[in-house]
Amino acid sequence: MTWTLSYGNPGAAQLQSAVLQDTLPPGFSYVSSSSSPSLGAPTVIPGSQTLLRWSVGNVNASTPAAGTVTITARAGAITNGTGTPPQQTFTSNATLTGRDPGGTSYSVNASADVTVQALDITR
Repeated sequence: MTWTLSYGNPGAAQLQSAVLQDTLPPGFSYVSSSSSPSLGAPTVIPGSQTLLRWSVGNVNASTPAAGTVTITARAGAITNGTGTPPQQTFTSNATLTGRDPGGTSYSVNASADVTVQALDITR
């Protein structure tokens, strides 16, 4: 599965020491990512839900579309699916954090649903 996170700063002050984090749905495993502008590889923090964390640096004021990160992950098993073949909806959660030049913390969260369908393999 592949999805893209977009991040930016529509505010009037620069966002400093920004960090972008994506929490993979339960059972998903990280495969790869790419970003524009380049952020390098994320820090991968394994657990019941894998965390992917990128150091974004500073995001200038009035840049609502500062960059994107495209993530590829292996989907988890469908354990609570419905339909034929079964499908299940998982949720991916992302957070952008940082501080303004005065030191005030900033955080915004977003989530998106990802629907996975089991392969219908018959012989």
